[in-house]
Amino acid sequence: MREVWQLVQRLAPSETAIHMVWNALLSRWEEWRLSGEPEMVQAKGAWRKLARALLQAHLNVRGASLEALVEAACNGLLFWALEWHISTLKQRTGRGET
Repeated sequence: MREVWQLVQRLAPSETAIHMVWNALLSRWEEWRLSGEPEMVQAKGAWRKLARALLQAHLNVRGASLEALVEAACNGLLFWALEWHISTLKQRTGRGET
């Protein structure tokens, strides 16, 4: 888990980019869950494609780093890393909810 967080921290162009990708992934995940689960194989493939597109667009990640983050998005570690990063930032800066 720590490796995913360190990768995000190292590669993200800004805190805003981290917030954007986290919000985009979270909102899509919630929409997907609420709409009723499509066939699992199709859903996993769609989630992988969506995660790849969002990570490329918001974090400008490519290559092996992109593949590692896409895999983390598929197994849930990316959510953990992004949420942890954002909550740690709030504690350091003393900011409330964003």
